[in-house]
Amino acid sequence: MNTARTAPSLLFGALLVLADTSCSEPDRQVAEGSATESSADIDGDSEADVGSSDTQDPRADASTSGESAAEAPVESSGDGAADSSSTSGGESTSGQDAGAETSSGSVSDDGSGEASAESEVFPMSCALEVRSSELAAIETVGVVTFTTDWIDLTSAEIHFGKTTDYGMVAPVDLEAPDYRTLLLGMTQSSTYNYRIVVRRDDEVCASENQTIQTGTLTQTGLGMASTSPGAAEGFIIAVRGGDAIIFDKEGELVWAHTFPGGVLGGMGIFRAHLSWDGRSVLARDLGPFDAGIGGTFHRIDLDGTGATSFDVPGGDHHDFAVIPGGFAYLAKENAGECDHIFTVDEDGGNSQHIVDLNDVFGQGFAPGDGGVSEGDLCHCNVIHYSSDGDFYTVSDRNKDAVVFVSGDGSIIATVGQDPAEMTWAKHIQAEGANSTWRVQHGHHWYADDKLIVFSNDSAGGSALLHYTLGETMAALDWSYSMAGNSDTQGDAQALPNGNFLVTASNAGVIHEIDANRNLISAYATRGEAGGVLGGFGYAWHHPTLYGPPAGR
Repeated sequence: MNTARTAPSLLFGALLVLADTSCSEPDRQVAEGSATESSADIDGDSEADVGSSDTQDPRADASTSGESAAEAPVESSGDGAADSSSTSGGESTSGQDAGAETSSGSVSDDGSGEASAESEVFPMSCALEVRSSELAAIETVGVVTFTTDWIDLTSAEIHFGKTTDYGMVAPVDLEAPDYRTLLLGMTQSSTYNYRIVVRRDDEVCASENQTIQTGTLTQTGLGMASTSPGAAEGFIIAVRGGDAIIFDKEGELVWAHTFPGGVLGGMGIFRAHLSWDGRSVLARDLGPFDAGIGGTFHRIDLDGTGATSFDVPGGDHHDFAVIPGGFAYLAKENAGECDHIFTVDEDGGNSQHIVDLNDVFGQGFAPGDGGVSEGDLCHCNVIHYSSDGDFYTVSDRNKDAVVFVSGDGSIIATVGQDPAEMTWAKHIQAEGANSTWRVQHGHHWYADDKLIVFSNDSAGGSALLHYTLGETMAALDWSYSMAGNSDTQGDAQALPNGNFLVTASNAGVIHEIDANRNLISAYATRGEAGGVLGGFGYAWHHPTLYGPPAGR
């Protein structure tokens, strides 16, 4: 496992300033991997009646940088017809000569988060041979290999999309045999154009346009999807029964796999994540709530190969978070005890103990009015890791609280209801804790002084709660309850464009809302809603399917 993560010094003042940390957000791989915006509008009034506060989220006017080193344009001009000839293995194509143009895809800084096209000339000539162009075992994934007469490449990428404006970029691993590259984020039964771009210092050369035709997935699509302008570019990774699915902002499946085993006697998956390096999908079942052994993890490469299932030490359950080189997970060492955080390599080996959460959730907090689930001392249910500061956040359902833990296992602070006995340095009392905030699951500490929580039982119904964190108090800014109720699970995420993702897991509904709580996008599962197996499980948005996740 990569152990180069640094332990920061986090100072919780009025703005919870992150200070003295050498750990910065990892460089994101180039790829937006998203289609052009849908023109479909959501029917009905999009403004939700929230009732808790009229205070606007401070991010409503915030801009996003949308970092990307090189990116094809997102917006299509509509005149890029697909080449009628498909690529075959061994086809040789000369690089574009002087005067040929493409878009460099520099990203605007106007807060839109979309790429703005700038003309780029490829004056150099080179020999580029497409060795193979085929579909992976998962037929929405393309696999391209190529060779070139240029040596000492400094970078390469494949631009691809449904038109010759492309709009999506796959970074090439220069160490991979024949530069083997996956084209990710493609929809079913569609023709995609692509071209290879190689760089040697300041010299750039591109191949002629090629095409590839995607196949179909055996998993069924969503029951409903509706989106409008302003939706975040990217993809949502969710689970549905035994399936891990990835769909784009239009609600179209771009990847899916059915895992063995899972919830309630082998019928489902609770969470799926892209691995830290973006090469595979990891997933897990629910696992035992109060045991020293049990729980199953799964792993499969994004091209559909290398599927494996494995166990890790302890009675692991509910959730996990990817970290450099592997993942962190929640587990009990023995029945009747509290949960711990452990880390392992991506294959489940090299187990490392990070912290025993007993002092916080086992002894520090009494159960809230939501009661005790399954009779266990602690009921930790969601864990997140942030490389921007090297810290974890963990939710305990029974205690109406979230704990912040540094990468080395030090307890930084807690937020939620007042603890009965506090042995750590910092607690922030949350407005409405143990009433409006009750039996939470999903949460996201997305800025130094901002926290969102999915409260499963918020005054009789489920709601996303938005808090501003101060020195000792967390003010409830607003709530959103229109996604529906979820007795278990539920997720919450702040998106790069300033919007929020709300997952009512049991209802089988995901909403994207803007900072003023206007509904932007809505997605629903196929089949009956209600219960763990009829819903989405946990869900998380990714701006790209390539490279490490965002720093926070």
